[in-house]
Amino acid sequence: MATQRRDGFTIEVVLHSEHLSDLLAPSFPDAACRDHIDPFDAAAGRPNRLEVASAREIALAICAQCPCLQSCSDWVDGLSPRQQPHGVIAGRVITKRSSRTPW
Repeated sequence: MATQRRDGFTIEVVLHSEHLSDLLAPSFPDAACRDHIDPFDAAAGRPNRLEVASAREIALAICAQCPCLQSCSDWVDGLSPRQQPHGVIAGRVITKRSSRTPW
């Protein structure tokens, strides 16, 4: 919950989501990933590259069989690169680009 006071009013915002990206993602009730979220979370990045690679393989296989693949792909394509979540999304691997400038 976030509380902010402004002009004598108190505004409270309550988020009921484990992941902030859940608030931005569309709802595809028939999506194959809905019942198999663990590989997608792991594919988003862990320190162990072998675990990430294995999770990505599983997540990509789930996406390949998904009846919502085209809708999901259309949704991702409609986002700017900064808005796109990272990990396996819509049958592809999206990685975050570093915002740091190399010296």
